[in-house]
Amino acid sequence: MSAISSSDDRIRPSAWWYLLCAVLAFGGLILGIRQGFEEAGRIADSYERFDLGSAYEIELRRGDARDLYAIWNDGRSTDSLTRPALAIEIEGPNGSSVTPTLESGSQTFSDGAHSAIRVAGFEAPSDGTYAITVLPEETTDVPDTMGIGSLDLLDALGRVLGTIALGFGLAIALVIALAITRGRAKKRRRKALSSSYLGVPNLGPPAPPQPPSSGPITFE
Repeated sequence: MSAISSSDDRIRPSAWWYLLCAVLAFGGLILGIRQGFEEAGRIADSYERFDLGSAYEIELRRGDARDLYAIWNDGRSTDSLTRPALAIEIEGPNGSSVTPTLESGSQTFSDGAHSAIRVAGFEAPSDGTYAITVLPEETTDVPDTMGIGSLDLLDALGRVLGTIALGFGLAIALVIALAITRGRAKKRRRKALSSSYLGVPNLGPPAPPQPPSSGPITFE
């Protein structure tokens, strides 16, 4: 009966590789949380307020997009917000005029003390300074102030989830690869054990037949 060496009892790759999978998944989660804080900071840095009737100036690069919000400071419910009648003028570099895209007012925000509704947006056609002036067209329900910023929540959420998915995706791929490789190794080990218990040495394929002897032929 052939003996199975101790090296055959070890299943490779080692189960410790599963720990690496957990590290990858956890790392993706941590990076995603960090990305979330960075996105929140980016949104906060790009959001500023200005008064109605005054020209607000902002430096933009070509392709930069900004949204305009009407803000009330009475903490009213966002369900009661409607888009106010506003005249919006945007003067670009060298006195050029930029036409804003008026929004329907379906996007609203509230922090409890302030309520806001998106009223317009625009994209900078070139680098330079842009002057924005907003005037009320009616005397009722006039916003207390205006806000400008780049609040693309879906884009920010996509970047956060993408970072998390990358870590989990790598971990899942590695788990699948480990499971397949270790499964094959276990199958080979069971086959070797079965051969050993049945008394059949695991010596590999049989040797090829030997050619007949080429010595002299004798007669009695």
